[in-house]
Amino acid sequence: MKNLRPVTRRSMLRGSAAVGMAAATSVLIPTSAQAGTMADTQRSLKGLYYYRGVIDGHNGPMTTSAVKDFQSDRGLEKDGYAGPVTQGELAKVVKAVQSAVGVGADGDYGPVTESAVKKFQSSEGLSVDGYAGAKTMAALGVQRKKSASVADTQRSLKGLYYYRGVIDGHNGPMTTSAVKDFQSDRGLEKDGYAGPVTQGELAKVVKAVQSAVGVGADGDYGPVTESAVKKFQSSEGLSVDGYAGAKTMAALGVQRKKGSDPDPDPGGSGDLIVINQMATGPMSDENCGPTSAVITLYALGRPPSGSHKQAVMNMREACQIPADTWGADVKHLIRGLGAYDTNARKVNYASALAAAADGKPVILNVNHGVLLGGAPSYGHYVVARGTNSAGDFYVSDPGRASFGIKLYTRSRLEAAARYDRGIIVG
Repeated sequence: MKNLRPVTRRSMLRGSAAVGMAAATSVLIPTSAQAGTMADTQRSLKGLYYYRGVIDGHNGPMTTSAVKDFQSDRGLEKDGYAGPVTQGELAKVVKAVQSAVGVGADGDYGPVTESAVKKFQSSEGLSVDGYAGAKTMAALGVQRKKSASVADTQRSLKGLYYYRGVIDGHNGPMTTSAVKDFQSDRGLEKDGYAGPVTQGELAKVVKAVQSAVGVGADGDYGPVTESAVKKFQSSEGLSVDGYAGAKTMAALGVQRKKGSDPDPDPGGSGDLIVINQMATGPMSDENCGPTSAVITLYALGRPPSGSHKQAVMNMREACQIPADTWGADVKHLIRGLGAYDTNARKVNYASALAAAADGKPVILNVNHGVLLGGAPSYGHYVVARGTNSAGDFYVSDPGRASFGIKLYTRSRLEAAARYDRGIIVG
């Protein structure tokens, strides 16, 4: 028999206090069950490659961000709260992955699931990490992002002047025909099915139009976008209907048909070269603009005659930069490029990035210090053209020729924007 300690008034009070403290702190400190539930959520989100942190049961910023990303992909309210609806959707996706790799579909992304995913990745030549990210899920045939509704598709197609019918959510002959026309213009398989690839391309084009007219690029061709397009059309003397048809998109500098650009290598780094501005003559420290302009000529397949140094000196002369001006303004570069029979035009920064992603050579006005990953410093020009499979941009920096053609993420380029402007050259 165990020794029993006598019960005293002090021990009774101490026990009561402990109970009271537990009751009070249970509101603030997760119980083991709550922590376990959060850990399960983190495990599933990590398995699906949304969460990158440690599975600690703590609902911190990284977990909240991962939940929001998942909710966004699944068309749920993006509040960062892993409530019953989100938990149910998360379990549904995990079970789909488990079924696809041939293990028990219990909704728990544990070691068995991870091992089966690794085996599948190895057999498919994918990176073997055990996480069912976008590429792995695509290979498994599991939908990562819920596709847009038919009504959303119709709205976007109507905004881009492919669809002429009523937005009724019905996938009839007119909708199928509009999808086919869009697919044909964008170089996609012309099957009339608005699947994930077509939806992604459709959102990309809508976002390019939205960026060009200066509204939030969310991929939804709604009333705000329509109004902004009407305003632009009015300013350009175009028919004012709010639809971004062929003429309006051409005026906006947004590519409607892939492959229609005279650029010989759309979408790649092509003939993007590096020219060291510091070897371009007596004004070399101010020559990032003219040097960038010459780089775009090479990217267009129209290399100027003479050495790089002579080409930059000639470009500087064509730009007609006033003697008392330090550096060069966008208007000077457009003037210089015009002398070489190019369709150079000033656009906002987002439109310039969209054009670069489509394979057009663009000149970006950046803060050089921020671009290089440091503190803000001076204004500078660089040339961007094309992206790799991860969406990073190929960039030629005349001020850092030793870098060669360097890849920069979209977020880095956006952060480095000095002014909201760029030049599309084509």
